[in-house]
Amino acid sequence: MKLAIRTGKGALAIVLLMGAWAAQACTANYDEMRPITSGNDFTYSGVRRPLTEWQELWGSYVDPAAGFYDRCTAGSTYSLNVSPQLAYVGYEVDGAAVFQVAGNVGVQFRIVEGTSGFGSARSVGSTGSNLNVEALASGRVRFRLWYRYIAIVDVSSATSLQMNPFTWSITNFSDGSLSFGKGTAADDIKLYVPPPPPSCWFVRSPPASVALPLTTVGMLERTGSGPEQAFTWSFNCNSTASGANITYTPGTSTTDPKSGRMSIEAGVGAAEGVELEVRRAISSGSTKRPVEFNKVSSRGTSGTEYLDVRYVPITGAELKPGVANGSLKINLDVY
Repeated sequence: MKLAIRTGKGALAIVLLMGAWAAQACTANYDEMRPITSGNDFTYSGVRRPLTEWQELWGSYVDPAAGFYDRCTAGSTYSLNVSPQLAYVGYEVDGAAVFQVAGNVGVQFRIVEGTSGFGSARSVGSTGSNLNVEALASGRVRFRLWYRYIAIVDVSSATSLQMNPFTWSITNFSDGSLSFGKGTAADDIKLYVPPPPPSCWFVRSPPASVALPLTTVGMLERTGSGPEQAFTWSFNCNSTASGANITYTPGTSTTDPKSGRMSIEAGVGAAEGVELEVRRAISSGSTKRPVEFNKVSSRGTSGTEYLDVRYVPITGAELKPGVANGSLKINLDVY
């Protein structure tokens, strides 16, 4: 009876030890891997040419899905082969095998295990990639995996491409019970459409002509200026522009570009002793100040220019009535 009791205790001890070992064994990480969800538009440049740049699955190795196993005994090592369960199309591009992931699209991979940090990524060949992995102190056996899509037929007319889901076969040569399949989600990518070049345009164009109010010699002599005539114009820029550059150029000469004053056009019947003054503000109700001719003024991506023009006498010159015309060039550019 005593022998039976001791045997029972021995059997119980064996069971407990086996249970403790099983609790420390790795657990396969079945979390589905997913391609990145944005920023991976494609550009077609020919058959057997890349459609996209290299992208990392999930966008980061820190994601819980980026691991073969978890809850492992720290320091345990395994020899693995990882291979996508996709048909090999029969050729490589830049040293990496191309696998068919859709009727018109191939995919290729680079992989590196995360034993202690990460080394250099290796191209996945037609039979997959062999890895020697070690469980970290966290219990994880992690990896980094990059993918790139390849055109296997002409897709020049496509505006979107859909890739099928597939499974990675994880073959564990060290412990066959830890061999398993890890899924990768379906994916779709859109044709890359380059952004438009930066541009700005007139929303409300400057008037082709501005008629000034009647101005007499007496007005100029009494007040030093004639009545002004206001006008406005507006602009807008697209999303790729930083803003607008605005330049005002007089059609006639100016003795001081900072004064906003320019001479009137000469000719038979032209007035004398008078010139035109152009003033500007960039918001409604603000005080207008003389335009600085030929100077580039930078604005944002939209706005309105508030201007007025009036006659002013030339200091020390005799005033004579007559025709008093002038012109102003407005240049709207983008930066």
